[in-house]
Amino acid sequence: MAQASFDSRDDSPLDPIADKKRQALLKEFGLTTDLQEAPDPAPAARTLVILGCIALFVASLFFPAITYLRPGMANGELPTWGLLLAGWAFIPGLFLGELWGVGWLANVALVGVIIELSVKQEKWATMTAAFGALFAGLACLIDSVPLNNNGPPFPIESFEVGFYLWQGTMLLALGGSAFLWWLDVLASSSAALEEAPQW
Repeated sequence: MAQASFDSRDDSPLDPIADKKRQALLKEFGLTTDLQEAPDPAPAARTLVILGCIALFVASLFFPAITYLRPGMANGELPTWGLLLAGWAFIPGLFLGELWGVGWLANVALVGVIIELSVKQEKWATMTAAFGALFAGLACLIDSVPLNNNGPPFPIESFEVGFYLWQGTMLLALGGSAFLWWLDVLASSSAALEEAPQW
């Protein structure tokens, strides 16, 4: 009598909905179907975006960010590095409706973008960069800066080169992340078309 085989291999196709969810989950962690790291569709572009953001941000630190008015005195200049070091102290003012610290939050978002791009999370990097660009845009609405604890804030006369280089950093982070995300979507779509059965 033939022995019953316990090696019952199921050759039935996977549930397409479950397989699609599985593919999406693997894609979220940058993996292929065999649990290998998915190839980077544009490693050179990713490196350029990351290095470009860092270079623009560092360059902005060497220039003044704002010129402010001082009653009875010559106008003062505030360097970008000074705002970077002191900006965190303005954060509590956000809870009082003041925008002085909103620009500093864009720097935090920029750090998140660089980390997320480094680990190939373009979608999350794009969303983080969008918040960074929003915070940077709101910084344009600031019309004074509190430099004296015992007096009123000084009115801002004009934004300077450092401020615009810093703004450019946030726009590059957003545009570069979105571009890399688009390339990743194209690569995934092409791979899905190649794996699709030909009728």
